[in-house]
Amino acid sequence: MNLILLPGNSKRNKTWIENVDARLQKYFKTTYRQNYSHWDKGEPEIDLSFELEKLSQNASNLKPYVVFAKSVGVILALKAIYENKMVVSWCLFAGIPLELVKNENIDLKKWLNAISCPIYIIQNDSDPAGTYKDVKSYISDIDSPSINLIETPGETHNYDDIDLFERLVKGILSI
Repeated sequence: MNLILLPGNSKRNKTWIENVDARLQKYFKTTYRQNYSHWDKGEPEIDLSFELEKLSQNASNLKPYVVFAKSVGVILALKAIYENKMVVSWCLFAGIPLELVKNENIDLKKWLNAISCPIYIIQNDSDPAGTYKDVKSYISDIDSPSINLIETPGETHNYDDIDLFERLVKGILSI
């Protein structure tokens, strides 16, 4: 099994995803970390279309794989899966950016409804980009028993509990 890691939008997520990769890579044959082009260009926002194509090309060489994603990386992963650019075994997501989803009219519910693999979502209870309660309400009408929402304490959109990620990965992999 291989691991694809998709960070959040901000360039500070580059170091964060490297730390997550360093901790989780021992459980996988190969890991692939996607660095976003807008970081190098100094642009503020991800180019989803560009990153989607880059992800699709790199994922095709990694089968079978799972995805770990944060924030905008979750949107990128779900779009890729929905558009059949990736076929994943399971997903572990940290921080659904619900405000971005609503502001950009992203049909995340449609994407989540179409996915049959297990999805584990970690959401801080008071995340300003989407609280646990708001995310729970948002996904409540999705008809999928494969979505598991995990509430964690936190008042930020940071997800720094790498120990939690490791425990979840070990549990999912039955290690």
